[in-house]
Amino acid sequence: MRKNIKKTQGFTLIELMVVTAIIGVLGAVAIPYYRTYILESRTAAVLATAATIQNIINVKLSRAQIDIDGAGDWVALDYTAAGPAPTANISDFAIGDNHVLTLTLSDKFPTDVDGSLITLTPVLDGNFNLDWTVDVAAAAGGDLDGLAMLEYIRDNFDQDATGS
Repeated sequence: MRKNIKKTQGFTLIELMVVTAIIGVLGAVAIPYYRTYILESRTAAVLATAATIQNIINVKLSRAQIDIDGAGDWVALDYTAAGPAPTANISDFAIGDNHVLTLTLSDKFPTDVDGSLITLTPVLDGNFNLDWTVDVAAAAGGDLDGLAMLEYIRDNFDQDATGS
């Protein structure tokens, strides 16, 4: 009784080279998109956190519990004197005169964006409506990833965004 045993063969070199080329092309295309996606999702989280503080300022101002021209004060906004605790995306919160908010981006951002500042400035118009402007300043040595983050803020923030 003779058994037919087929000889198993592996992949040819050309098949392996084609698969490697396909993986390389996909990686070259996907990695920049993934980096932009991560940057945008972290920026969205920062803007959501900032919106919470902005809403508190808006409510306190509408109830005449704070003066927009006064010194910024975390306690007046129902925080401790140190302000909000750092988050995964924001390493420091600061509030200045006229309730200007400055958020320092954490090291969870790419290294060229880490430490950049997002400054939110309240502007009271003639009808006592509070609008906000935003400015993004790169950290030393940073370039804001070709301003992709700034473009995201412009697309998702009600007011004009500037970058430096």
